[in-house]
Amino acid sequence: MIGRQVTFSGKRNRRIFKPNLHAYWIAESGKNMRKKFCTKCLRLVKGKTVTRAVKSGGRRVGAVQTAS
Repeated sequence: MIGRQVTFSGKRNRRIFKPNLHAYWIAESGKNMRKKFCTKCLRLVKGKTVTRAVKSGGRRVGAVQTAS
């Protein structure tokens, strides 16, 4: 994605948004290989995609309980 960086004085410079890549060792076809993953994909690989609702045992975290 391409955009502009605007300084405090109002100067505009073109900039390119690059993906947030991280190197990570992963076992692929019986061999350890170093691959580059974006942050979102790395969370999938590491298994940290558990939602807040699942962590809390099925109820919404931060929800206010009303008395009925």
